[in-house]
Amino acid sequence: DFFSASCSVLRVPSTHAAQSGALVLMTAAVACYGFGTSGGAVNPIDIAPRYAGTLMGLTNTAGTIPGIVGVYVSGLILQATDSWAVVFQVAAAVTLVGWLFFVACASGEREFD
Repeated sequence: DFFSASCSVLRVPSTHAAQSGALVLMTAAVACYGFGTSGGAVNPIDIAPRYAGTLMGLTNTAGTIPGIVGVYVSGLILQATDSWAVVFQVAAAVTLVGWLFFVACASGEREFD
């Protein structure tokens, strides 16, 4: 679930110098993200079974772009603030906004045959 992943990421800066604590929180965040992804991954099959492959290709392409841009933006944030906490806060905020959008707009109803 993306909410739990965001909460885990937000707690990482509070671990200060405890590397094991940060590692546990990041592992929890990735695990929770994986659990949440399983719900969204089947959505193209639900809404358009005949075009599921095309939809998966488009959504995976669109999902890769933030991964590329995010590295650059994280570097800019780190340079401007000199704080990893801000980088983690922005990452958590982006995850929460995406989760809220999915919860508000996603549907499992068939749209196309």
